[in-house]
Formats: sequence, C-alpha cells, structure tokens
Amino acid sequence: MLAALAGCRRATPQPAQAIDRPGAERIAAALALLPSDTGTVISLDLDHLRGLATWNPLLASIVRSFGPLLDSLFARTGFEPTRHVHRLWIALPGERDQTERFALLADADNLDDARLLAWLRERTGDTLTAFVRDHTQLVIAAGAWKAPMLGLAKQHHLSPSAADNLELRRLCERQADDHGVWFVSLVTPHLRRVLVEDGRFPDAASIARVAGHIDLEAGLHVDLEGELTNTPDAAHLAHRLVFFMNQAKRDPEMLVLGLAPYLEAVRIQAREATVHATLDVPSAQFADAVEHIEALAHGSLSKYSRLP
Repeated sequence: MLAALAGCRRATPQPAQAIDRPGAERIAAALALLPSDTGTVISLDLDHLRGLATWNPLLASIVRSFGPLLDSLFARTGFEPTRHVHRLWIALPGERDQTERFALLADADNLDDARLLAWLRERTGDTLTAFVRDHTQLVIAAGAWKAPMLGLAKQHHLSPSAADNLELRRLCERQADDHGVWFVSLVTPHLRRVLVEDGRFPDAASIARVAGHIDLEAGLHVDLEGELTNTPDAAHLAHRLVFFMNQAKRDPEMLVLGLAPYLEAVRIQAREATVHATLDVPSAQFADAVEHIEALAHGSLSKYSRLP
C-alpha cells in the first residue's frame, strides 16, 4: 500500500471525557486490548466495504494476492476472512525496535478455536502468539507484544493499555465516523529526527500527529492530515510536498508505472498548523487504480514495465 505523509487538524483542548462518537465504545474496547506503547492504529470495517460497488475489484485483488493462503485456511479451518471478518484492527508501536512488535484483532464469525490456532502454529511456529476471545475475536501478537497482549486479554482494564492514551483515543474517534478504512499515528520524537536527518523535509520535526481515512463509496477518496506544532512549518512543509509531487509525477519511472495521473490528482494545502492532502479517483478508474497498487505491492512492474 502506498504510504503518504500528511496530517491532522490542530487539536482544540477538550474536557477529559471521550468525544461522543458512534463508534467510541467499540474503539475503547479495541484499544483496551492493545499495549500502552501503541503509536499507530489502522482499522478496516469489512462489513462496510462489502456493501459497496467497489468491493468486487478489491476482492479480486485479495484473491489474486493471497488465493493459496486463503484456500489453505478455509480447507483446514472453515474460516474465510473475506466473508467472516467484520472488522480488523492493526496496531504498531510508537517507536520501532528490533523486537518487531505488531498486533492484530479480527472481529469475526465462524472461528473454530482449535483448528484455527493449530493452522496458525503450523505456519508461524513461535514467532506469533494467537488466541481467540469468546469465539468471536482472533488476537495475534508478535515480538515484545506477545506477553502484554495475553495479559491485557486476561486482566481486562487492570493493566495499562492504549485505551489509557487519551490523545490516541480521541484521534481514533475523530477518524472513525463511517469510514471503511482509517488510520491514526502519533509521531514520536525519534521519527521526527529521522525525517529531519533525511534532509528533504526538515519542517517535519514539527509534526505531532498524522491521520487519514479512505472512502470507497464513489471510486477512491483518500483524505490525509498532518498536524504540526506551528503554522509557518505547516506552510513550508506543504510547499515542499507540492514541489516533491511535481517532480515525482514527471519522473520517467512514475510514467512507466502508470502512476503519474494519480500523482496529478493529489491536492496538498496548508490550513493554519495542518497540512492536508487528498486524492480522488473516479469509479470508472477504480479497478485500474487497484491493479496499479497491487503491482507496486508485489514489487513488480508487470504490464507497466519497459521490458518486453
């Protein structure tokens, strides 16, 4: 999946209670199962996505990419993620290290605990910890998060969790309104230093939060925001990003990959201390956009290659 930099509106101080949003309870319940050092949360509402006309091209891409794996999973366990999963939550730490921390929650039906866990153990060995809660939620943890995830599941609300991070929780609540896919990320000081050392975006040292959502009701609409600590840096960063995008869309490799039209459709602007970016792809071009993204994800130029 293509990564993008952008961000979130400048936060207005609010009372201590959580924002009143339709999915607030669901968000709180998911965050309560994630470790307290969670820095990034990604949510996919598959029930919502399956009801859209754009689901068929997405499903075709999933089957092309993971067909043998999905076939094995279904044959051994009776579990079919594209039909049985309601919602996915993916969590990553605020600071990356050598422990490869990762967590996934899958709210689903038709979970045969014993067969599903046996299949996962065969494929992953002891690199992951996996268990099923109440026959309706598959929990997978990796790296240094294996033990904390087990503890949070057994001692619900008794151990510190991501739900205790009000900044992260409120950011999730702001993004979750009726979006099939959304993500939020708290930008750590370490990542800011990395961006500054990269040299292309020194203004990135002021980024505090990044968030965004994807809507698929009428083609593809991507909305990303990056919240900075001050207005001048936001203006400078937006200018640099526009310059970078203008260069990228004229790059020969981007032309070969067929990405130039999508880069042309990206809009970037600064609004006070926020950098805002959007991308709109019409329904008629959606299937083609999915193919481009799929080709990039596989690291292959396929039909977009110069080679015969």
